[in-house]
Amino acid sequence: MNTEVSVVIGNGGMGRAVARRIGAGHRLLIADYKKDALEPVAEQLRDDGFEVTTQSVDVPGSGSSTSTSPFPCA
Repeated sequence: MNTEVSVVIGNGGMGRAVARRIGAGHRLLIADYKKDALEPVAEQLRDDGFEVTTQSVDVPGSGSSTSTSPFPCA
């Protein structure tokens, strides 16, 4: 099991391109403030063989960016 995680904040065109570019061989955590837009992008990436987790986050807002990762820290 791979324990390296790549975090991509924003799942628009650039975010998707970055996820594809850096995600090979890593677990991907895709975060965005548009919760309903996360899953379709994640499904596309999963269909292409990526291991993807999504998280709704409001980076400029208080608190949500400090609890983003669903993965345990080593």
